[in-house]
Amino acid sequence: MAGFQELLIIVVICLGIFFVPRMLSKRPVVANVLQKRAMSGKLRIAVAVSVVHLFLLGVLLKPWRSDSMPFLYFGVAPVAVGWLAIWVYAGFKSR
Repeated sequence: MAGFQELLIIVVICLGIFFVPRMLSKRPVVANVLQKRAMSGKLRIAVAVSVVHLFLLGVLLKPWRSDSMPFLYFGVAPVAVGWLAIWVYAGFKSR
């Protein structure tokens, strides 16, 4: 189970690297310059499907006990490619 704990530690460190500097910076708050859009229902479903897909394949393949390459090929890669395609489509759509 040490492999799973190591993955969690890496995730916590990455989150700390991205969010702690934002929390500590004293930037002036600019009101109504960028309005945040609410997530659409389709986007919420896509996020939920991605999380469930990764969770189920993690449980089934147990990458912390054995070879992690099948989990990367069948779990992480399809999710990454799907979100990359959505990101590219949104870029062309906004043009």
